[in-house]
Amino acid sequence: VENDIDIEDLFNKVTKTLIAQDEAARRVIAEIARKEMHPKKKKEGILLTGKTGVGKTELMRLIAKYLDRPFLKIDSTQLTIPGYTGKDIEEFLWQLYVQCGNNKEKAEQAIVFFDEIDKKATGKKEDVSGDRVLDVLLPFIEGTKYDACSNTKNSTNKVEIDTSNMISVFGGAYTDVYKDLKEEKQMGFNANVEPKERKATPSDFIEKGRTKDEFIGRVAIIKLKDLDFDDIKRLMLESDESSLKIQEQIFKKLGVKV
Repeated sequence: VENDIDIEDLFNKVTKTLIAQDEAARRVIAEIARKEMHPKKKKEGILLTGKTGVGKTELMRLIAKYLDRPFLKIDSTQLTIPGYTGKDIEEFLWQLYVQCGNNKEKAEQAIVFFDEIDKKATGKKEDVSGDRVLDVLLPFIEGTKYDACSNTKNSTNKVEIDTSNMISVFGGAYTDVYKDLKEEKQMGFNANVEPKERKATPSDFIEKGRTKDEFIGRVAIIKLKDLDFDDIKRLMLESDESSLKIQEQIFKKLGVKV
């Protein structure tokens, strides 16, 4: 994998498909470029927040595609700590290994996207599918070796996978965090009567999002914007992969103009 990423070229390619998320796309690409240039930055993950459907998964899928890196999406709601019903990280890494044609080196360069990570933020230390899963993911972010296997109960198929060069990305709506984000009311003659909406801070994710501070301290938080009517219209008309454009091409082959 090349260490030098052409940020502008990658940004232009991604935003031809992902419409209305230019700021978030540029920030994510810049974070990944920094990780490639500075090995210590690799020990940090990226947390993408925003409502369902704004493009969190699509952003990472496109970046992986244009960087020619494997992409694995993990549904975090399926994750449990080892020894409990559900899936553990070793099984997902085996899935990645198979997806890469049993190419260990290729698998170790993947972008891994843990979706619905906000569902793991319960604030209960005894929750084997909640907070304790976040503890298990901390070594993954920092880089460690796992014995990836097809089934944790079956030790015959195993391969050692190192996550040190992977890009760890987490996605979640975190609707509770973004509720009522108002600045404190000001005092004095020139003060605003209505408090302005402020940006979410790491403290909001810890307190309102019930997410462990150890986890929040290891990720760069990037919010994707909410899509309005005009954004959705642009998605339909301008995106390279819009359903409308796909249908136009299908009808064109049939001699019909949409």
